[in-house]
Amino acid sequence: MLRSFVALLIVAALVACIFLPIDLPYEFKSVARVYPIQKWELQKNNDGSLVSSLHNYRTGLLRDYSSFQFDRGDVVNIQFNPDQIAESRIDSGTMIATIYSNSLSEKLINLKNQLSVERANLQKERAGEKIEIISQAQENLKRAEGNLIYYDKSYKRAKKLVGEGLIAKTHFEQIEGDYINAKNDVEVVKKQISIQSTGEKPEQIQLTQSRITALSKEISFLETTSNFYNLNAPISGNLRFESDLDGDRMIVEDTSEFIIAVPIELKNRFYINEKVSIELDLVDRDTTIIAEFVEVSRQTSQLSNSVVVMLKACISNGGFGLSPGMPVACRVNCGDVRLLEYLKRSIKVEIK
Repeated sequence: MLRSFVALLIVAALVACIFLPIDLPYEFKSVARVYPIQKWELQKNNDGSLVSSLHNYRTGLLRDYSSFQFDRGDVVNIQFNPDQIAESRIDSGTMIATIYSNSLSEKLINLKNQLSVERANLQKERAGEKIEIISQAQENLKRAEGNLIYYDKSYKRAKKLVGEGLIAKTHFEQIEGDYINAKNDVEVVKKQISIQSTGEKPEQIQLTQSRITALSKEISFLETTSNFYNLNAPISGNLRFESDLDGDRMIVEDTSEFIIAVPIELKNRFYINEKVSIELDLVDRDTTIIAEFVEVSRQTSQLSNSVVVMLKACISNGGFGLSPGMPVACRVNCGDVRLLEYLKRSIKVEIK
């Protein structure tokens, strides 16, 4: 009887303690992963294409994305800046590499040569002089007709291949454009011969000026494209290279701040607010790092046997030897709560 009475007293005392105004810190542990505040990545894929991407891990946004696609059969080379690649850290705006396209370079050279010829013709026409009579013009015609024969064969061959699905439509359109330009060149030279034979130049100056304008615009466009192939680092940071089965990557990481991603159980998401304290413990040193709360993701994922969401925090005071990708043990302190609330959160049972 006495034993039962004592047991009752103990139970009553425990129940009474639950409702006493006692506060306990509610915290839980997890393993966080470290990310840089920003990362710029230039990847060369196995198909020869290049992809440039800039990630901001604080906002979770892809700030910039560029894809460099080249014509099939084009020879593309990447020349890195030797003064910068030897360094482990680079500054924003520094030119890292230049992409050279043989096809683009060849087009620019040809267009600039054509532009020089047209400008020379225009000067002679304005001065009222004839080109070295018919002989020079006929030589030009032979060259133009030779080009036309070449492009005509290429066009007919490409027309058959595109019909069979063996080449891309964009490549066929380029060949077709070269063929049309070659035909136009022959007609222009023939008209020049006709004009020079009679000594008349009706609308010749206007035609030449139009061609000069068109060539100048096309050259300007290709030079702008060429300048786009000069790759400048959009951020300052640490430089490194990686290679795997997917291709080669050049990575610049801005570690002026670090973002940590902490997986937390879904139920704990409701206890997180801006006053939460996030502490990181480094294994190799007796140091506790305090991280600043950023946000909690709404997106859930499966981790082991738990449904989790990601808590994001920021470290902006040097990082204390942290590096991107490393796992770090951490504690998340959600503040003091009453004993009854502590029990509700800890034992995962809803007490009413």
